[in-house]
Amino acid sequence: MEKWQMSCLQVEPRTPIHCGDRPTGFVASALPFVPGHIPLMALVPHVVAASGLPNKFDSFMTAQGFLEKHLRFTPFFILGAFSRKPLVPCNETDIMAEMESHLIGSRYGVAIDYGVRGAKEAHLFEIEAINPIARERSQTIFEGYMFWRAGEHDGLEIDQQGLLNGIEIGKWISDSQWGGERNKGYGCINKVGKIKKETIWQGKVNLGSKNPVICWPDDIPAPFYLKYDQNISATIEGRLKPMVGRIFDRANGFGQSSSEALIVWDVGWVSQKQLKLEINTKTAVIAD
Repeated sequence: MEKWQMSCLQVEPRTPIHCGDRPTGFVASALPFVPGHIPLMALVPHVVAASGLPNKFDSFMTAQGFLEKHLRFTPFFILGAFSRKPLVPCNETDIMAEMESHLIGSRYGVAIDYGVRGAKEAHLFEIEAINPIARERSQTIFEGYMFWRAGEHDGLEIDQQGLLNGIEIGKWISDSQWGGERNKGYGCINKVGKIKKETIWQGKVNLGSKNPVICWPDDIPAPFYLKYDQNISATIEGRLKPMVGRIFDRANGFGQSSSEALIVWDVGWVSQKQLKLEINTKTAVIAD
């Protein structure tokens, strides 16, 4: 089996990014970061179209299966304007205050009644999103990590240098859109930079296992979702939440079905001891 490779990516958005969180009333709330499965899933339709695969369900499943086997991403966090460190949501009020006051904005709209070509009564909505330009006019920059390992299948290939069908994966990312509200132009990427690093933020990395493994230190808010494990629950401080999203439904199309719910500790959890974490497509899990 090929060894995993790793790079740190810094991504500049061109338009607002909305990764949906729990809606509240008429507000479509947004996460203050980009979950790790979003960049991967955003590549699927782009890879299908650019690779000349037939525009049908089986092509999308082929592309998704290949990418899930050969590609992983951590979540992507906004770099602080002054600290240049990732703003990981946690109980630190200054981090949350910086994100809410400088980086997250909202757009308003109304649902349309197509019968009269006017607004539906009592159907005002608000969409939260991460702004591409912060309120002090600085460019928003996301930082996260990408892992890849060489392999090929059904006309798709990733090599050891990080080329997907001969093109830098960063170029594929810059041509995709992250998150929701893409039909409104959200989630467009302006620039992707690649940086060589030996650790993932504060965690040491083992790239020789079946999946990338990170040794995450104790008492530091973790930048990953962690799949619930009863065996360690007494040593974890954090909030449990169901992780679920929209997926393709053969009968009704894109976004018309739901993925199986996973119970996870939300990003920002803290462990009382060092943990070895395996990075999967959606979450980290306790490594064997």
